[in-house]
This record gives sequence, C-alpha cells and structure tokens, in this order.
Amino acid sequence: MSDSVPAPSSPKAPSSSPDVAPDTAPTTNSNVVAAAPAAAAAGPSTEPNNEAPVAPQPLSVVSSSGPSSSSHQPSPSPSGAKYENTKELKQLREKIESMGAKAIFGEQAELVRNSEATLTKHVHLMEEFMINLDPSHSSAAIIYALSVMFEVAASKKMENVMIRSAEILKSFVENKSLVREQVMHVIDIYTTLFTKVTRLLIRKDQSINGIPFLRAAIDLIVDEGDQTVTTLHGCLFTLCLKMHAIGPGMDYLYPYVKGILSEANPTSSPNTNNGGGNDSKPLLTYLYYGGLLAATATQWKRAASLLEAACFVPGYAVSEIQIESLKKLHIISFIAYGRLVMPTRSPNLIKAWKQNGTVYSQLASELELSNMEWDDEGGSRGWKQNEAPTTEEIAGRAKTVQKFITANTKLFEKDQNIDLLYILMHECKMRALVKVAELYKVASIDRITELANLDGEIETKQLLTALTINGRLLVSNEDNEYVRLELPVVSQSTKDINERQHRLMVVTEDLKRLDLANQKTPFYCQRTNKSGGAHDDEGLSMSNLPDRGEGGRWPDMNMPNAVPS
Repeated sequence: MSDSVPAPSSPKAPSSSPDVAPDTAPTTNSNVVAAAPAAAAAGPSTEPNNEAPVAPQPLSVVSSSGPSSSSHQPSPSPSGAKYENTKELKQLREKIESMGAKAIFGEQAELVRNSEATLTKHVHLMEEFMINLDPSHSSAAIIYALSVMFEVAASKKMENVMIRSAEILKSFVENKSLVREQVMHVIDIYTTLFTKVTRLLIRKDQSINGIPFLRAAIDLIVDEGDQTVTTLHGCLFTLCLKMHAIGPGMDYLYPYVKGILSEANPTSSPNTNNGGGNDSKPLLTYLYYGGLLAATATQWKRAASLLEAACFVPGYAVSEIQIESLKKLHIISFIAYGRLVMPTRSPNLIKAWKQNGTVYSQLASELELSNMEWDDEGGSRGWKQNEAPTTEEIAGRAKTVQKFITANTKLFEKDQNIDLLYILMHECKMRALVKVAELYKVASIDRITELANLDGEIETKQLLTALTINGRLLVSNEDNEYVRLELPVVSQSTKDINERQHRLMVVTEDLKRLDLANQKTPFYCQRTNKSGGAHDDEGLSMSNLPDRGEGGRWPDMNMPNAVPS
C-alpha cells in the first residue's frame, strides 16, 4: 500500500475515526494523509475591488456564521509586527497577484511551495497576508498559507491559532470564494489540511460542525453527481459516524464509483513517492467508512459489498484498514446473507489475516459448521457453499456467537465489533424462527421455543412480534397455546428490477474497462504481489479509535427494526 490507512439490549455503533497524530509542516514532497473535515469561519470578500480588504472576525469553532464586515482593517498580529513593514511578504504577495492576473496558476502554486521558509518565518502575519490576497486568482496561495499557519501552530501546540486557521478555511470554503482550477494545483496540501483540521475537530468534540464544512469542501473539488472518490469522502463518513449523523454522509455514498481523484502533487514526477501513480488511500477510506455508515443505516448488504470491495484494493503492502474490513465482513456478511462472503484476497492479505484474524475465522467456521481454511491462492477450503443449513444448525448459531463473545470479549471490544456480534446473535434467533415457520404452519409457543433453541417463551413472543412488525413473518393466534405462522409474499416492483439491471450493466462496463487498463499496464495488478513492510494503516490508527458516545447506538436488539428484511 502507499505510505501511511454493551449490553445485549442496547449495542452501540462502532465510530471509527482517525487518531490525532502529530502534524508535520508541509513541504514540496508532503504525502497525502487520509481522514477529514474542519471548523468554523471568517474570511475576506469574494468581490475583487480597490477598497481596503475586510478582515475576518474571530469566531469559535462551534460557529457556523460567515465573516463579519464590521471591521475594515487587518487585526493586529500576535507579535505586534505590522504586515506593511514586512518587505519579504509584500514582495511575495505582489508576485502571487501578478501571476494570478496573468492566469499562470501552475507557476503561482510552485512559487508558494518554494516560499515555505518565508511563510514560516512570518507565520504570525499569515492572517494579514491572506487578507491582502484576492481569492479569485490566489486560491492556491491562500490554501498553502493556511496550511503553514496550521502546521506551525500544531508543532508549537498553539490550539487557538489552529482553531483560527480552521475558521478562516471554513469561511473561504463555505462562502465559495475559492476557485477549483487553482485549488487543484495544491490538491495534496488541500486534502492534508482538511485531514488535520478534522482531527482537531474530533479532539475538540466539534465533529458536528465539520459535517457541512466538509460537504462544501468536497463540492469544491468534485462536481455533483460525478461520483469521484476523494480522501474527504472517507473523512466525511468518519465525522458522520462520530456524531451518528447518517443522512449527510449517505448523500455521498454513491451507487458506484466512477473514479478516484488524484491527490498527488501535480508538479511531482510520476517516479517520486509523492507523485504520479494511483493512491489507494482515498478509495480504502471511502469503502471502509462507507461500509460502516451503511451498516449504521442497517443497509447490511450494501455494507458487506463495500467492505468486500475494500479487500480487493491492490497495493504494495497490506493496509490495516483492510484487516479491519475483513474482520467486520466476517460478521456483517452473516447478518446480511446468513453466510460468509469470502472475497478473493492477495497473498499479503492472506498472510496478515492468519496473524490477526484467527478468532474471526474460527467463528465463521463454527457458524458454517465446517473446517474453513484459506489456501495460498486466496480461495477457501471446507466451505459448504451449496448446502443450505438445517433448522438445528441455524438455531445453534446464536449460542455459538454467545460462546465466542464470552471467550473473546476483550478482543472484540478492542476491535469495536462487540455490538455487531450482539446484532448477529439477535439476527440468528430471528432467522431460526423464520426457518421454523417454513416447516410448521401451526405450532405451540413451547414447540417453537424448542425448535429455535431460544431461552424461553417471553423471548420467543418478543421475537415473533419483531418479525411481524418488520414484515418478515405473519403471526396469528389460533388459541391460548398455538399460533399460525405464515411467510409473507415477496413482490418486486418493475422499477426496482430495472434499476438493478442498469446497475449491473454499469458494473459490467466498468469491469471491461478495468480489464483493458490492466492489460495495458499490468504493473498495477502486480503491485499486490510485492512484499511490503508492517501493516500500513493508510494514515489511520485502527487500534486507537475514539470512545463511543452514549448518543449513538446500533438498533436495539429487542426493537422490531433491529435488522430489516
């Protein structure tokens, strides 16, 4: 891979987010890190004119208002120095404005990259420097100056300055002052800056204010409906999971992906570490956090599909995010399909999984009632693919899950999969009742409890009620002891069928396109077979996730809508 990706009654949603890592100042070879959003606002006017520039007013991170126009003079710098007396910055600004007026934005971006030492030296004047720049033809310079301001403040642990830089960035983005064509010349700095501002928001417990901020940041660099994936998508999903705000993230979880935005330094050589090739981090974070987002919305099949796709992404080394995807896939695929989805894996992922996923493989083996192993080609042995499980096997799955939870509680809590396992146990009980309904039209509660291997009549009645409300089973009382069980008629609308056929056609065309691309450049496919270092976490630390808040929970096990049909 590329350089650094409970009580049973109320399980909580795993909120997976990037950890807060020390930030480093941007250089001309800085790598793109994966993660996401930012803070609140203030910034200059978008209309170029000859009047004195408007200074951004101080705002808190929780603020969502735009910049105030009450002040028309730059605010004094912390050091008391005056921008007008700094010859270096004035000369740099004049060069930037001159290049912007001539629309030579590539050279302008290269100029600010080469002027990092000057910007760092006068970092206390960055706000005044940006106020004197016109965003209509200096967007790249503004982004780079904000990055320097944030990086230097982070290195000195000056959180007030970090917050202030986030506020200014928020103002520029939400006011739509920046120009996409110019921002793309510093796209590596842009995505990295948002990544680190997002970590600040998470640390300051202000994730909710970063969601609209990040949506605006994505819209700046990607057209609506373009369905191109960026690092910021994974970051948006991260904040939505953190704040349990599913709707804003689902708008950016596309039916299919058309492409990945290149986030490398446009001026770098394709042969350098920071330029040229396809970076897998944006796609990995999109698939992983998108899968968690879909699972939180109880779209289990979609979640399984996204997590399975994350295991296919090629790279020089195994990403830790792929290991986590495979762990959750072992659970979610049973929730979605009642069986394990076994994706084809690279040799490196097979080796890494044997070191990290033994417990999950054992769980899947017992649920499938087979001795399931991975061969060296990425396939599986011992998996009874064509044999439907019996009623007794389905009924015993809930007890199997409970046994593994009891024996490996600390491991599952560390992986933040304990809640998913409780949902799986609940779904196993529901499926056992549906299986009983396929065999018996009328049965007593005692007999149903025995066949489904449940703990008592109370639990059986609760689950039957939940199945009825979900529309998965029709239950009616025959007398005091017996109930009638009927399976509902499943109908498919013509619209749904047409949509699925269209999606299948699009996926088929994408596969043909990728196959032709791989034939033309087989090196891209061979990357997976190369050995790499220790598991690359793609800029994310899966072993140091934020604490889950009380506000966000998975659907209650005992609620009717716990698992949709």
